[in-house]
Amino acid sequence: MLYLRFEIPGSPRGKGRPRFSRATGRAFNDTATRNYESEIRGHTYEAMDKFPPCEGPVEIMIDAVMPIPNSWPKWKQEAARIGSWRAVGTPDLDQIIKASLDGMNTVAYRDDRQVACIRANQRYGERPRLEIEVREVEQATHQSMKETANDQS
Repeated sequence: MLYLRFEIPGSPRGKGRPRFSRATGRAFNDTATRNYESEIRGHTYEAMDKFPPCEGPVEIMIDAVMPIPNSWPKWKQEAARIGSWRAVGTPDLDQIIKASLDGMNTVAYRDDRQVACIRANQRYGERPRLEIEVREVEQATHQSMKETANDQS
């Protein structure tokens, strides 16, 4: 069973809005989004250590640690440091999740349709980073389901 944990240093970024080409009418991601997803992909490759992508369902845990703004008053910085002031605002947590999933796609798992559970958190911290855990989820087999039904009878 696969268990993977890695981190991407620096301020977490969200997935940018799609851009449209007037010439072709096609949508594309902006350069910053492509670069960030590529960085996530690189860290995922490194953490996978030549293991193949998961075939079954996976559970993803994302912890986005945002920088504490220097412009804030000391009391608010301290509240953020100890975790009593929650990180909300830009980038949206759902956009951070999208960028993370797209960056890990085809590397940690074959397709993002395999993601069965996502747990995500956004908080402030001294050292901004994106922490990601990927766990392969065990599927019940037909035999184990029959055994469980027989045990309950």
